[in-house]
Amino acid sequence: MQANTARLRYIPDLLTVHLEELEFLWGQRRLALHSPRYFLRDFLHINERVEAHIQGLLTIPTALPDLLLPHILVAESRDSVFAAACPLLRLANPELTAQVIKCFEQADAGIAAGFRDAFSFVPAGQFVTALKRILQEGEPLIAAYTATALANLRVLERNNSVLNALLLHEDVLIATTAWYASITVDCLPSSAYQPRPYQQALQRPETNLRDVVLKSAIWTQQAWILPVLRQLASAGDMTALQWLAIVTTGEDGALIVDKLKSLASPQSQCNIFVRFGHPALLPLLRDWASSGDTLLASCAGEAFTRITAYDVRGERIQMPVSNTADDFDREFAPLIWTSDSNKMTAYLTQNSDRLKQANRWSRGLPLDGVVTPEKLTSIDLQIRWDQLARNRLAGNTANQPEPIVY
Repeated sequence: MQANTARLRYIPDLLTVHLEELEFLWGQRRLALHSPRYFLRDFLHINERVEAHIQGLLTIPTALPDLLLPHILVAESRDSVFAAACPLLRLANPELTAQVIKCFEQADAGIAAGFRDAFSFVPAGQFVTALKRILQEGEPLIAAYTATALANLRVLERNNSVLNALLLHEDVLIATTAWYASITVDCLPSSAYQPRPYQQALQRPETNLRDVVLKSAIWTQQAWILPVLRQLASAGDMTALQWLAIVTTGEDGALIVDKLKSLASPQSQCNIFVRFGHPALLPLLRDWASSGDTLLASCAGEAFTRITAYDVRGERIQMPVSNTADDFDREFAPLIWTSDSNKMTAYLTQNSDRLKQANRWSRGLPLDGVVTPEKLTSIDLQIRWDQLARNRLAGNTANQPEPIVY
């Protein structure tokens, strides 16, 4: 007897697997983009896996509306929204695209970035007109995310009046988001000069906003940026201190070391040292490794290795916990590496002359002057973007900022 119900020609659970893997991998991709633990090859591999799962979903286009539209409506994270919205947009179906756009216009702050990510990961097409309408008519947060999507797609007008207003919005998330959009559009080769309200923005105290404003000044080659970074860093601005460490050619080492003493976090201190990369700091990292402070010593060893590519790890131990820690925290304290200060001393003795040949090192590679594409693939992504920012500030306008996925 012939069945009345048509047999499915695919396994629904496999589509769910693609959806779940896509959500996980997009989160990994976002974190990897600026990570000191990932290199360009790793990032490109994640991109390939993301695309493979998108294509896996697209093999059964007729099943996607019933699977993905309900998923968007109950999504609680930006990565979950991206995983559902991106394949739907890839179908290039006007009705489905309109439904995704409607959900975006109604999204709250927790998931709106997921829609922005999805729009940015689809070739610019039928939805650009709708996004430009939302930028002009939408409420400020959605308009700001729309601006970043249009900037990622390279279709945002540099002198857009809404963008200019959002740069000074009182809500820090909205203003920060708008500044990211301005960086991307201001770095486009065909863009005409557009003044931005740097002075007003830098008078605000919010760290995230100040960070992106200073980043904008660097990427757009503002002539005043180095003196201002020195002035702000001298006054104790840690955001400016980090950017000074990234872009200085080495003459600000004493200021950087002095101001880092006020940072309580060993991880923050060592990370800024790595982004500075000056060989004169290596003996200080060696001293920290033998300081008796377990966490500081571990961070110093990791920083030493990131600068030199020389392995100075000692033993693998559990990170010490406070006397007030409960049994759970004690049992599951993370594992860290101790640092071997003798290895550091030996390295410094053997390589002292070579280290003097450059003012900045990463992964054992000198980063002074022109940095070849081959070198860029051999340094981690955090330092890679730092190097491209330095290149841009030095006048190499071929370098473009990373996609907006903060």
